[in-house]
Amino acid sequence: MSTIAESTDQSPPLPCPFCGRAPEQSSKASDWTESGKVFYIFCMCDGHKSNAHISGDTLDEALAKWNTRWEGKRG
Repeated sequence: MSTIAESTDQSPPLPCPFCGRAPEQSSKASDWTESGKVFYIFCMCDGHKSNAHISGDTLDEALAKWNTRWEGKRG
């Protein structure tokens, strides 16, 4: 696990939508992706009481998903 400091084509990660902290990233081997890895952007808000996470086939894809925020109105 590490903070997101690797080079990426995306803008910097937005803070966690739940706690406001900077997210972390990790990756692991995967037979399901072309790169052979799956990438995760996540935040373990307050030591696992709640958490936010997203995955992608590349770091850029995972970061683009993480940075997507819903800005609509309910009701």
